[in-house]
Amino acid sequence: MTRQGKEFWMEDPNERFHPAEGHTYYWLGAKIATFQEDDESDISWLNQGYITAVPIHVGEMTDHQHLSSHKERFDKVF
Repeated sequence: MTRQGKEFWMEDPNERFHPAEGHTYYWLGAKIATFQEDDESDISWLNQGYITAVPIHVGEMTDHQHLSSHKERFDKVF
């Protein structure tokens, strides 16, 4: 078990020409966005050939400071 790294897949559209139909189109490809990873991240361990497991908790993604400072005003409007 380890922590989540920063690397992710991102869209990489490729403009192509269709010779039979005479128009351009886009092929939706992908590429990896890489970062300097912490030695204990899943990406670092995966790159070394290990299998990893990352425990996640969605609730930690909430910006609690922003929520508490804006919630009352938001609730009054809506």
